Amino acid sequence: MRLFVAVGVPAALHGALVAAQDRLGASGADVRWVTPVRLHFTLKFLGEVPESRVQDISAALANLSKRHARFGVGLHGVGAFPTPRRPRVIWAGVSAGEAALGALAVGVEDALAACGCPRERRPFSTHLTLGRVKRATPDLTRRIAQEAETDFGPMRVTMVVLMCSVLHRDGPEYSAVSEHPLAGGAEERG
Repeated sequence: MRLFVAVGVPAALHGALVAAQDRLGASGADVRWVTPVRLHFTLKFLGEVPESRVQDISAALANLSKRHARFGVGLHGVGAFPTPRRPRVIWAGVSAGEAALGALAVGVEDALAACGCPRERRPFSTHLTLGRVKRATPDLTRRIAQEAETDFGPMRVTMVVLMCSVLHRDGPEYSAVSEHPLAGGAEERG
């Protein structure tokens, strides 16, 4: 099974994100856009994992989620990796809650390392992939700069999800293997 750990993006934000994809897509660049139902923050990519390990991974995520409080994130701005001038991945950024999302990713990394999953060598990068560029245009670079201050709105991070990815010709198909609600924050308990 090809697995990853993610935080989903609520449907309430899909419209604003798709509108940005449409504005960027008017550049004439060849981009494979992420469909709204596939939008997520990847906390950890596990790759191919034997089915016999899934229960241990799910148990580690369940234990972690009980110790992590829910938190808010603000989606804001568009950028590109490696740079807007040479875009390969177009992403939406985070304006608020970046430290909390990073701490959750570190928690996932630690929890899964304890059950035998290799650690990621690169530091966690807080971003939401909007599309993968096949062929850029100068207009795409200009449009990325125009979207740098776009505010997509707030969202609550309430759970982590162990996801399975099956690759198809028209893109990956994702399905939830297990969902792990985060502990309620102080404002949600009272």
